[in-house]
Amino acid sequence: MDEKSLGPINSGKFDLSTGSWVSEPENYLQYKKLVFDERDGSDLSLTFIEIKGDHKELLTRASSRIYIIHSGDFTFQIADLLEFSATTGDAIYIKRGDRYRFTGNGSYFVINGPAFKDGDDIY
Repeated sequence: MDEKSLGPINSGKFDLSTGSWVSEPENYLQYKKLVFDERDGSDLSLTFIEIKGDHKELLTRASSRIYIIHSGDFTFQIADLLEFSATTGDAIYIKRGDRYRFTGNGSYFVINGPAFKDGDDIY
């Protein structure tokens, strides 16, 4: 994958039609890294994701997350206490250390602060 083709290294606009998808079949999704630690630094990361199904339950102790629903319908469950629906235009905040899961058919952006690194997700 040519990650440098996904967007600018400096401030600028992303073209979601460029770059290669990375498949993650165990979570019924594919994604494109837009801003990531290895290239852009560790402040935050931004990933564009398409999903069709159930994402496995997970948590991360490394960062807090914001999900921004780009299209589709989703159901989130956080810490077995809070369950809610989310749709196009909604934003969801997941605090570092909260266990959660979700299901959906659509696309979303996820922002991690600090930046996501491989191995951060705990299943």
